Amino acid sequence: MAALTGRNEYATEAVEEYKAALAADPSSPFLATALAELYARTGDIRDAVVEAQAVISRDPNDLDAHRLLGHIYLQSLGDLQGGTPKDSETILHLALEQFEQVARLDPSSLEDHLLLGRLYRLEGQTGKAEAEFRDAVKLNPSSEEAVGTLALLFNEEGDPGRALDVLRSVPQEERTAHIESVLGYTYEQKKDYPHAIEAYRKAIALDGNDLDAVRGLADNLLSNNQFDAALEQYKKIAAADPQDAQTLLHISEIYRRNGQFDKALDTLNKAEAAAPDSMEIDYNRAVVEEALGKFDDAAHHLEALLTRTEKPNGAYSASEKSNRAIFLERLGTVYREQDKTQQAVDAFRK
Repeated sequence: MAALTGRNEYATEAVEEYKAALAADPSSPFLATALAELYARTGDIRDAVVEAQAVISRDPNDLDAHRLLGHIYLQSLGDLQGGTPKDSETILHLALEQFEQVARLDPSSLEDHLLLGRLYRLEGQTGKAEAEFRDAVKLNPSSEEAVGTLALLFNEEGDPGRALDVLRSVPQEERTAHIESVLGYTYEQKKDYPHAIEAYRKAIALDGNDLDAVRGLADNLLSNNQFDAALEQYKKIAAADPQDAQTLLHISEIYRRNGQFDKALDTLNKAEAAAPDSMEIDYNRAVVEEALGKFDDAAHHLEALLTRTEKPNGAYSASEKSNRAIFLERLGTVYREQDKTQQAVDAFRK
């Protein structure tokens, strides 16, 4: 009843029943683990940890207790608010220790190898993470989760070649939509847009409701200069998610490239309604206005962006410097079109 209803009075009674059972059978690991699980379900994390640790102290090879304690630590990590980075590191390490024992006691569990690998990756131990993901792939060479996770790890490490080897090892007839999507993403990292497009099309054929795959297809069509085909896909995404400002930006960009400036501005207005604080939208508006010959309006928007991003102490991050350089370069071009030569020179110098 405590599990079904979540009511405190049932939880209190359940705890008392477990304690009575343990009094009759103090050495029962099942009862102690069940009590720890009940404590965890009702939010009594401290007592849950104490009970689970007591079981492990009596039997270091109790798989259920290690797994439960690991999940309790993970829950605590997710619930941690206002803690320091050191607190998070400590709890993460405690969870990792438990799942190391779980993987030792149950090496055939694909899910636990994947979880342990993710924990290693969070701790920055990519070598150990890779080993766990490889163990998961060995257990099920066609598992979309195992294959996809290992491939994404290689991509994060800047090695899409190894990611492709893992993904291609899955026979074509056994590839899921997720594997095809990761394959498309991996080709994209290599700037092999034709193969990325092919993979994303296969993913969509397997799962037409996967908007991420449609987005991947659209992005690669755009990168491959297939503007009309990309526009068709972006329109599908916008229809499914009208608040997707990034997709609206891409649609506006294609309209601009096709010389449909009114449509480009109209789409930017829709994007601005979805993301009113986006600097990218303001920048793209200036680019369209420049193309229309509205140099005063374009300069106004670019000057506003520079004012908005200015820091009196001049302490800019690398990305902030990059953004300001783009704004200044475009502004210099606009000034040049206005025959404001000295202002253009100053902007380019900056």
